[in-house]
Amino acid sequence: MPVVVKNQAVRYGAVFLLLAVLLPLSGCWGYQEVDDSAYVLILGVDRGRENLLSLTAQIAVPRAMGGGAMGGGGGGGGGGNQKSTLNITVEARTIFTGLDLMNASVERRVSLKHLKVLIFSAELAGGGLERYLAPLLRYPEFRRNTFVAVSRDKPQKLIERIQPIMEANPAKYIELLVTSQSYIGFSPYSQVHHFYNDMKSASVQPVMMLLGIAGSQPVHARGGAGGFNEGGFLAGQLPRKGGGDIEMIGAAVFRGDRLVGEINGEETVLMNMLKGQFKESLFALSDPARPGYFVTLRLLAQSKPQVDLTWQRGGAPEIRVGVPLEAEITSIQSGDNYERPGGLPRLEEAFNREMERKAADLIYKTQEEFQADIFGFGFRARRLAATWPQWRRMDWLSAYPEAAVNVRFNVHIRRIGLLRETSPVEGR
Repeated sequence: MPVVVKNQAVRYGAVFLLLAVLLPLSGCWGYQEVDDSAYVLILGVDRGRENLLSLTAQIAVPRAMGGGAMGGGGGGGGGGNQKSTLNITVEARTIFTGLDLMNASVERRVSLKHLKVLIFSAELAGGGLERYLAPLLRYPEFRRNTFVAVSRDKPQKLIERIQPIMEANPAKYIELLVTSQSYIGFSPYSQVHHFYNDMKSASVQPVMMLLGIAGSQPVHARGGAGGFNEGGFLAGQLPRKGGGDIEMIGAAVFRGDRLVGEINGEETVLMNMLKGQFKESLFALSDPARPGYFVTLRLLAQSKPQVDLTWQRGGAPEIRVGVPLEAEITSIQSGDNYERPGGLPRLEEAFNREMERKAADLIYKTQEEFQADIFGFGFRARRLAATWPQWRRMDWLSAYPEAAVNVRFNVHIRRIGLLRETSPVEGR
């Protein structure tokens, strides 16, 4: 029979004891005042000269940000002489001991709770990044959705050149810069958890955003009679003047955790299309009727790419990829009336042929030079294995370089802009 507590004092005592046990479990015992923290916005990791690592941190200065100060890198500024960020570089054996060393010269405790971007040097990435990423993922203050990038220049120099122009808040400037790929497509969307998962995966190889200082790298693509391709550049090579000192275009390609190469902005757009991560971008198509003239198309993702993979025993994998896109005409330099019946299919066919040629060149590059499946075709190949041991025996990452890949684009021009019909110029 159940025991009934008749004594009122005993009942109240039990309730009091229960509350006494639960009370310490609530609340925040490990809190830290905001005014006592120095929040790192950008952390650069490079090979050190006197020690194993060189760490550069860009720390937010809340008082200057609240007063409307502009400028970054510790050298800009509005709101009088106040600076919105503070840069500090130390050398240490590990990332965490380096952060602890920063506390010797910063009056607040250095914290990674609001870290926006983690930047590795190309030199350090070439030797492998797992030994640096794994400890960060274990650290409670580090967030896995932090953006991660490779710098073609020294991270210390790059971070010192970060100076927001249109944004007073440096944190907002960083977010806008790294998320611009959603409407440009020249960079991959790389966060720490994406990179770490791909680094450990047997189905795909990881990529990172590529950063560089304007004018720090020689321009490798020169324009001929038709000019150069706008996406055919890497970070630090853009043919421009003015604007900010930081460029973000292209992607760093890894095999495992080691950097093995780079792809330019246009190749990154193609990679995003084949991976199903493309959203929108502009494309200058050579006019099929008039060489030297261009038709500009605004491309949008219509649906995910269709990947069909077969693998006969004893043979090489065969991959067929269909990429559906929709487009809008934004300009026709030649003045030809492509809006007439028969004109749009001609543009669509020209676009499909050009993109298929460029996709074939990129796939050849990933197979021969990188030997890395950056498109994630292995996720489709994994469906052919019934068990995990069978999938491990397939060894997809070693088989990908021998695969026969056939890519077909299918663009549908749905809109022609605000002009119903292109009329010729009289007297030309």
